[in-house]
Amino acid sequence: MKKTNLKFIIKLAFKNLSRYKKRTILTATAIGVALLTFILIDSLLLGAEVESVRNLREYETSDIRITTPSYYQDRLFKPLQYAIEDVDLTLNSLKENNYTSAPRISFLAEMIIYDENYFVSGSTNVNVTAVDPLIDKKLFAFDKTITEGSYLTDNSHQVVLGSFLAEDIGATVGSEITLVTQTIYGSFETIDLEVVGISSSPNPNISRSLVMIPLEIARDYLDMEKMATEINISLSFNSNLEKEQLKIQSIVPNNLKVSTWQEFAGDYLALAEAKRGGSALILFLVFVIAAVGISNTLLMAIYERVREMGMMRAMGMREKEIRLLFVFEAGAIALIGSIGALILSIAANFYIVKFGFDFSALMREIDIGYRIASRMRGTWNWKALLVSPLIATLMSMVFAYFFSLRASKISITKSLGHN
Repeated sequence: MKKTNLKFIIKLAFKNLSRYKKRTILTATAIGVALLTFILIDSLLLGAEVESVRNLREYETSDIRITTPSYYQDRLFKPLQYAIEDVDLTLNSLKENNYTSAPRISFLAEMIIYDENYFVSGSTNVNVTAVDPLIDKKLFAFDKTITEGSYLTDNSHQVVLGSFLAEDIGATVGSEITLVTQTIYGSFETIDLEVVGISSSPNPNISRSLVMIPLEIARDYLDMEKMATEINISLSFNSNLEKEQLKIQSIVPNNLKVSTWQEFAGDYLALAEAKRGGSALILFLVFVIAAVGISNTLLMAIYERVREMGMMRAMGMREKEIRLLFVFEAGAIALIGSIGALILSIAANFYIVKFGFDFSALMREIDIGYRIASRMRGTWNWKALLVSPLIATLMSMVFAYFFSLRASKISITKSLGHN
């Protein structure tokens, strides 16, 4: 094709945009709405995953956890007999290497709840977490999640409960509970505690199950002086976990196992992988719906101009020149729709990232798999923001080419008589 013809076709394509204003606006709007929907759904799904990982690391697993190999193997049963014996030695080694760490004891118990008249009102099985009130909050932010009462203040008989758990059992600040458990030697022991705080964590799993008591109380009742079932380590969010894992393993005694948060969150990661497939399917369906909408709009636009195509061919324009004209028009319309969608997406996504949508009622009643307690927020997926307009434009041009290819095959006489 001659260069002059190409310039003429491009100029004619842009002129046609203003000649057919309604069609241009309709097609650009269809493309823009499809693109906007895709970007916002992608932002919400990716944001839920990112926030879930953050809440998992900040409220459940920390970044690195140290246990004995036997405890790690049977970790679901919380076996106290496999606890770390010389905790202070390991803590000092970590401190010398500038790692922030905190010991914990995690154990199973039956929790007995009393009513206001101190009669037993019910019981439930719980997973108890014993922490050092001063050290633990350097790694975890539970002290900032207290909505009623206060965080653990000292090593007295205090307990902090998750908000969902407290609501389910009817406990409030000042309520009395008793934990029935076994010591490290297997004998039964009871621990009487007073509820001093209610925690409403961003992680719904924590709100459903948190029973937190002082570490020294647990050590006294469980016969675990200077012992802990785990040592947690906090790192910066973008740290190279595998590299840090190897470094920490070289610091601590050889009889201890150093694990990353992924190893303790296998159930979540498996579910997240399945959800990722579901999310991909949702985005694919949105893409298909968008493609159908774009193709139908372009198909209508092209077949409404069959007569015009016949007239252009009668005046000497070749079929491939006419197809190229429609391809440029479709690309320009898609570009207009994509730019509009991009501007609206950035504005809408700013709100979604900053404020999100409140699903607290839904999160309270059911577990949807994400570690999000109330608000689902989006995130900035710049790849989607930059690539999706390009894909929408190319997709529109491809559709326009094939539709115009069929329309241009109609004979000139039939085209001129087309209504």
